[in-house]
Parts: sequence; C-alpha cells; structure tokens
Amino acid sequence: GVTFKVEAGELVIARILHGGIIDQQGLLHVGDVIKEVNGRDVSQDPRVLLEELQAASGIVVLKILPSYHETIPPRQVFFKCLYDYDPASDTLIPCKEAGLRFETGDILQIVNQDDINWWQARHVEGGSAGLIPSQMLEEKRKAFVKKDVELAPA
Repeated sequence: GVTFKVEAGELVIARILHGGIIDQQGLLHVGDVIKEVNGRDVSQDPRVLLEELQAASGIVVLKILPSYHETIPPRQVFFKCLYDYDPASDTLIPCKEAGLRFETGDILQIVNQDDINWWQARHVEGGSAGLIPSQMLEEKRKAFVKKDVELAPA
C-alpha cells in the first residue's frame, strides 16, 4: 500500500494507497523519509527496505523523518468511465498490481489526485483503491498514437 522514491539521497514515501493498512493507520504520510528499518540504514536503497521487511517476523521498527505537510480534506470527485481499462496490459503503469481495472459505464470515486499521471480511485460499489491513468495522461497517450491512415494534404 505504499511506494517510495529516492530523492536527494533519501528514501521518501511517494504514494500511499487509499484504504490500505498504511492509510488506515495514519502513521506514515507522503513526503516522510524512511531512515532505518529494524536498525538497518535504508536511506538510499529501497532493496534494503524490501529485504528487511521480507525477513521481519513480528515487530518492525521504522526510524522516520516526518514531512510535516499540512493536510487538506479531499474533495469528493466521481467519474463515469467512458472506456475499458486493464492495468495488466498498460505499459506505462508504475505497478500493475496496484492498478484498478474498470469498464465502460463504471462509476469511480477519485480518492487522490496528488500524482499528475496516476490517480487513486475506487469503485463506488466498494472495494479497495487502485491506480488509474489521470485524464491528462490519457489525453497525452491519445495525442501520441500514430494514425492508421495518412491523409493526403488538401
């Protein structure tokens, strides 16, 4: 339920998936810096973090440098899907497992728009949130698709 990025030599929380365990606990926030896991420095290498979490059994101790960003209550945004989307066949999605599949006519609630390319959404009927391409990303994708037929200049 969380993704990281290395920024200025530090391991920073880049995204927290809405509705996941990390989100529900409310202890970690986007922008927080992960310094150590169980006493091992993970500041520059996300693989060290992954190794420590996989090897852990029981208690996991994180050393965090909090971001102190002011949180603004999210506005409620809903979309009716105008096309089908399958994250398994999307070559641009950063994590296929975190993607949310939808079909034409589905109603989605957008729960996070912090990333300009990948929004977090969930089906209104329920279920957990996942990543979907933002409106801007879809418009860019359509703008760069090659045309099937080249028309002669008029």
